[in-house]
Amino acid sequence: MAQMNAIPLDVCVSLPIPPNPAVLIVDDDPLLLEVMPSILRRNLPHLCVETCQSSRLAAQKASHGHYDAAVVDLAMPELDGMDVLAHIRQMRPCTSFVLITGRKDISLVDRAFSQGVFDFLGKPFNAHELVGSVDTAVRVHRMRRRVDERRMYVSQLRETLERRWRKPASLIGSLAIDQSRSLMGASLTHIELAVEQTEQVIIRAERMLRRREDEVRQKARRRLYAS
Repeated sequence: MAQMNAIPLDVCVSLPIPPNPAVLIVDDDPLLLEVMPSILRRNLPHLCVETCQSSRLAAQKASHGHYDAAVVDLAMPELDGMDVLAHIRQMRPCTSFVLITGRKDISLVDRAFSQGVFDFLGKPFNAHELVGSVDTAVRVHRMRRRVDERRMYVSQLRETLERRWRKPASLIGSLAIDQSRSLMGASLTHIELAVEQTEQVIIRAERMLRRREDEVRQKARRRLYAS
């Protein structure tokens, strides 16, 4: 089964998913650090919203904590938004990253998407755009985590089946496995069939995620052209 990306699975599933999604907002503008959380909490009350005015501190927080999404301004002192993205992706590559900027530059959007940005909001943005972007980012992140967990489980199960049932380490082990296989019979076949079916579910889920991400990027480009 083809991997959707080259991110190590153990990195993406290293932390359990908290019951409520968490979002980190990073901006050096104190006013926006008040306005954006207020909008999100009012429209998405299930979110845990944190703010950070320092881009360097935000990179540390997001790299070692769990956030479903990070909403980060591009132009900041210390580290700019792309630098924050690079730090986060080293440790928490599955965090959805929403970049905010007043620059009207389609090449910037393309570069941001190529480096792992999930969505792109141009300034000024309205409350509807912010809520829609963050809500979608969180939903996609949670679905990707579930897909990665299933993929990890299938990978481990396939490795176990291969090591213990198909490639025994010794002749004695081979004889024991042959006896066990004959005893298990249909049960082992059922396990292998379940693994194959789960792999198909993962493939379909990844296709859906790719379509959703493509839709988000197309909408971001349309917003920029319309501004």
